[in-house]
Amino acid sequence: PIIFGSPSLVFQAAMKDGNNFLRAFQVTAFEMAVAVAISWIAGVFLGVVIGVSRFAAILMAPILSAMIALPL
Repeated sequence: PIIFGSPSLVFQAAMKDGNNFLRAFQVTAFEMAVAVAISWIAGVFLGVVIGVSRFAAILMAPILSAMIALPL
């Protein structure tokens, strides 16, 4: 499960420890941006490889079909 802090507590923490909060937020935002960029690049690369190569498509079909069935 995903657990979020209540907005009022997050706001209070930001007001109390402003510099630490902003630094932690910057690190988290940067890490999320890097993760999204890596997944976009990998997804486009694999999509092109699978689209161009019949062997890669046959090899990856069972794996991709299994991934579709996984819950998020």
